[in-house]
Amino acid sequence: MTSGEWSRPRRAAHIVARAGFTQALWQRARRPLPPLYRGMSHQGQLEQRTATLVSATFAPEIAQAHFDTSRREVGVLYRRELPLDRYS
Repeated sequence: MTSGEWSRPRRAAHIVARAGFTQALWQRARRPLPPLYRGMSHQGQLEQRTATLVSATFAPEIAQAHFDTSRREVGVLYRRELPLDRYS
């Protein structure tokens, strides 16, 4: 569904607002940022895509679950520490 509440412009605005809110929370916490994790597995050739947003998680178990799926031909597990300004 891509109309009304679920329109692309509305979803894009939500993502930007949520990222700004998250950045503000981390800034106020004055604590080190935890690493981000991303896990993927797929069958066959990986497509070349240009994406502005990447799905990632603070929970390594979630990334591991994506890595450990049954499509085991290719799998990657990433861990990365990012500066606060990259969380938007």
